[in-house]
Amino acid sequence: MNIQTLLIIIILIHAFWLQPTYASTPQELFEEGSRLADQNKHQEAIKLYKKALEYKIDSNYHKAVLYYNIGLSYSKLGDTKKSISSYTNCLQYYPNYTLAYLNRGNDNLNEERVEEAINDFSDAIALDSKLFFAIAVQNNLKIKYCL
Repeated sequence: MNIQTLLIIIILIHAFWLQPTYASTPQELFEEGSRLADQNKHQEAIKLYKKALEYKIDSNYHKAVLYYNIGLSYSKLGDTKKSISSYTNCLQYYPNYTLAYLNRGNDNLNEERVEEAINDFSDAIALDSKLFFAIAVQNNLKIKYCL
């Protein structure tokens, strides 16, 4: 075996073993997106979550979870307008997603959309009456803005 053949074999082995694995199912895309989000790589995570949404997903809950995670990543990036939109999409697929109401309420508050924030906190409280944080914020906003 000559040196050129040996180099070709080494290159081929190297190419096959060091190939990055790419997620190919919505679940794998979600898991990889979550891993990236945990590493504060939110732009990359959003791309994977959106790619997962391109698949046919029968479960409205799973669609909602993807939109919720997109919203979380946009929130972490400081893009509250896109996070609010993502949380709204989440709630269209799964209206009982309490955390989506809470996070959308927080982002509405950051955008100084007080009435929308109060409505979101009210919806969250309606789903889970033990949300003391939401109750406290809602009451403080009503007092502060005389609503």
